[in-house]
Amino acid sequence: MISKEDLIEKLFERGILVNKELIENGLDKNILKELNLNEEDLSIFKKEDLGINKNYNIVYSYDTTPQKYVVKDFANVFKYRYKFLESILRNKPKLKGITTIQRVLQKRERDKVSIIGLVNDIAETKNGNLLITLEDITGTIKVLINKNNPDLLEESKSLIFDEVIGITGSNGDKIIFADDVIWPDTPTTKEIKKSPNEEYAIFLSDIHVGSKYFLEDSFNKLIKWINGEVGNENQKDIANKIKYIFIAGDVVDGIGIYKDQDQELSIKSIYGQYDAFADLINKISKEKNIFICPGNHDMVHLAEPQPAFYKKYAQKLYNMDNVELVSNPSMINIGKTDNFEGTDVLMYHGYSFDFYVANVDSIRNNGGYERADLIMKFLLKRRHLAPAFKSTPYIPFDKDDPLLIKKIPDIMITGHIHYSSIANYNGITLMSGSCWQGKTKFQEKLGHNPQPGRVPVINLKTRKIKVMKFV
Repeated sequence: MISKEDLIEKLFERGILVNKELIENGLDKNILKELNLNEEDLSIFKKEDLGINKNYNIVYSYDTTPQKYVVKDFANVFKYRYKFLESILRNKPKLKGITTIQRVLQKRERDKVSIIGLVNDIAETKNGNLLITLEDITGTIKVLINKNNPDLLEESKSLIFDEVIGITGSNGDKIIFADDVIWPDTPTTKEIKKSPNEEYAIFLSDIHVGSKYFLEDSFNKLIKWINGEVGNENQKDIANKIKYIFIAGDVVDGIGIYKDQDQELSIKSIYGQYDAFADLINKISKEKNIFICPGNHDMVHLAEPQPAFYKKYAQKLYNMDNVELVSNPSMINIGKTDNFEGTDVLMYHGYSFDFYVANVDSIRNNGGYERADLIMKFLLKRRHLAPAFKSTPYIPFDKDDPLLIKKIPDIMITGHIHYSSIANYNGITLMSGSCWQGKTKFQEKLGHNPQPGRVPVINLKTRKIKVMKFV
């Protein structure tokens, strides 16, 4: 077999560089024949030859195919969502003897009942009780949550349209008097997974390259730290052990996202914005694995799931061997070894967050946009990234709902709200990736107060987090 050095030289003479595409896809048979090579010769190249530590796996990343959608497509998504969440709720100890709404409606005696349903309507009675309309595939029924049960009433005020819940209570005349509300939720017994190796991951979002308010000096300072060029000895040691960088959307400011945005742009071409972002990312050491998903400012369709960036606009990023471009949402498993199953990271930009800040009192009244952790807990409890259908534009998938949280993550990373937040929920680490943009006039009108330049850094061996500040 030809030596690696001779093969590299032979390929270079032909104008072929050793990169990820060559390693993964091989060469055209005609070129192999022309160079007197075979597939076995190329097998001497490994990912390590590029200086990349590829102990990660894309658990899921969605692609979308443009097509015409009809009402039936959306109905099928709701049916799939309902069946999946119903299967979780049926295993809840509190929901014993579950029956259908149709059977409850046929009961004459006042019995204890348990049902599962989708929230169709929410209203408040003149007496201050909460009146919910639930539906399943057999029918609809009213559920009364009495003000005399203040704890349940307060918790139930966070109910939203379209979510799937369980109810226990007593049946009346075409109504259920609720004793409890049960959500799909994540298990409270989830183990906090810790890697056997001391490796670090950092989480960014909302870079907004192209905006006049993009904090380029601060972002370059971040890159210098990642490359071990600045910081004290401890900070440099952490930087040296960073293996994974996650960027959760809005890498560029985009074009025409809001009224008069062009007046706030320093780069008014979408091609120029992506090229400038790629040039920044290209400064990062090639030993770091970088995962990037789109957000609502990026040049892909707004409806979720959003596919990875279109190659037409982001070709430079596709040419980088240490960059993986994934969909929004997506899940990546990192740090897997022979004796460790790896850490699952759920990445979601968070476009649906605006709806929940505006419509859920328990979020709006306790910090709103400054409490991404409350929003993430809210969504994990419902096992869905946009449980209210109105909360985000939506693409229906055949026999699937891509925004369901089917696989429980170890880490959940989001962005969008430009404010850093760290929390833990049932063994899941929750992080919001701050931003790299100062306050725009548009944000000022909306009352947003961004907190730029915060970088959550997690030690995958201890799961301890520290927040680095670059602004």
